[in-house]
Amino acid sequence: MSPSRGLRLLPLVRRSYSTTTPLKTPIELLRLSPNRLHIYRSNSTNPFFNLSAEDYLLRHSPPTSTLLFTYTNTPSIILGRNQNIWSEVNIPLLNTPPYNSTVQLVRRRSGGGTVYHDLGNLCWSVIMPRKAFDRDFYANVVVRALHSLGVTTAMVNERHDIILRKTTTSPDTGKTKREGVSSCYVAFELGFGEYFGVVEESA
Repeated sequence: MSPSRGLRLLPLVRRSYSTTTPLKTPIELLRLSPNRLHIYRSNSTNPFFNLSAEDYLLRHSPPTSTLLFTYTNTPSIILGRNQNIWSEVNIPLLNTPPYNSTVQLVRRRSGGGTVYHDLGNLCWSVIMPRKAFDRDFYANVVVRALHSLGVTTAMVNERHDIILRKTTTSPDTGKTKREGVSSCYVAFELGFGEYFGVVEESA
């Protein structure tokens, strides 16, 4: 399946140009459009397709464009490029029913940790010129959104992960005694997938 199938362009992007020639790929639209900001949402829930589409957009988008790509995946374990599958995944468990027929095992091209995706997980990718890239800025966009939803313990740590601060409560007063970084941030990451790509500008 070509990476252009399964993608639906949002109306904002669709209205940004006019042509009488049918477009074959999203990259043709990127090159024709006067806008530098593009938003794509995948209608596919296939993790192999979505990660391939993400990589395709990174490798073929114009160097001055900024893209937001969102998608959801069916149950899947997504490994980072350099991760050891045997130390990250319980392979014997994954090979037993019902997991062997319901959970996909996929390796992405980008680095980072192993995460679990399912249909309750919104994955998002920001692809932009390297000079304009600020990982903390874009991670804090998500943190601010979480704060507005009442998740006030969300923060960005020194590794640029979005985590929840752990608080302990005094049994006597019910008030918070201390605050620290939760060691269980992996559970929080299950709800959010993120990928940052940078496009090199040609000299």
